[in-house]
Amino acid sequence: MKLIVNLMQLLIIAVLIYPFFYLWETDKIEKLCDGLAIGMSAEDITAKADQYFLKWHEKPLADTEKWHLQIISRASFAGFSCDIKGMGKKMSSARIIEDADTP
Repeated sequence: MKLIVNLMQLLIIAVLIYPFFYLWETDKIEKLCDGLAIGMSAEDITAKADQYFLKWHEKPLADTEKWHLQIISRASFAGFSCDIKGMGKKMSSARIIEDADTP
């Protein structure tokens, strides 16, 4: 019985803390995505993501000149992410998307 009570207490705490974690992490991703400038390199972008302790994922493309990065929220069940595309060594676009196909 004590185990059930402890589990319920943990569940209540998790339900109360999760919304704050979600808002905190998605806000970091939005700030990072808004702060990116066209012409930045993929290395600069991943360094910024690492600075904010964000998870990023590089998606392989058939064309070797093009690259695609996603900075993914760990808290979002909807797949909230910053979708970044580039060509050569320069970034060409960055936008916030939901329902991202995460790995």
